Amino acid sequence: MTSIRLCGASESPRILVLGLGNLILRDDGVGIHAVRRFQELAHREILAVDVGTDLFSAVHLLEQAEKVVALDAMFASGKPGTAYIVEASRLANEGVKGSLHELDLSSVLQMLNGRQPEVIVVAAEPGIIEFGTELSPAVQAAVSEMVRAAVALTSHWLSLAPEEGGSRTDLAQVPWLVPLANAHLPASMLG
Repeated sequence: MTSIRLCGASESPRILVLGLGNLILRDDGVGIHAVRRFQELAHREILAVDVGTDLFSAVHLLEQAEKVVALDAMFASGKPGTAYIVEASRLANEGVKGSLHELDLSSVLQMLNGRQPEVIVVAAEPGIIEFGTELSPAVQAAVSEMVRAAVALTSHWLSLAPEEGGSRTDLAQVPWLVPLANAHLPASMLG
């Protein structure tokens, strides 16, 4: 079982960034690589967590958060290293199974008691899923885009007044996300 590494806010975080994946399966570990880089840049009000494949152990954090960025690898029929940004609810509603993990984010979110946080998935298309700890060159290049997107989202959320924090995020309105190449899942993935 993976132990969760925390960095950032120590109390109930309003904003949570999760790094998901299996570090020993090469590109499946992109979310962990991305959250570790994000932790170097994270604002002190943001809790950045290296969850790995033990998402169930982060349920208590998800129940406390208002906004969540989930960094992960995701199969979405793109070229390796393609970066994606999509609302987790949209993935669940459309029945997209892009996660490589047995217990995926949508399943864990259904287990939550009480209110559901807004969850934005920032992911990269994996190229190599085999034993090893190094990312493929294409996916390594996507880490910077993923971190930039996480910084843009969390900065936007921090800038909102508490009463505005409960509204859903319009991804088109978040500064710095527009230049992100291939920012949304292809329409073919979402019906």
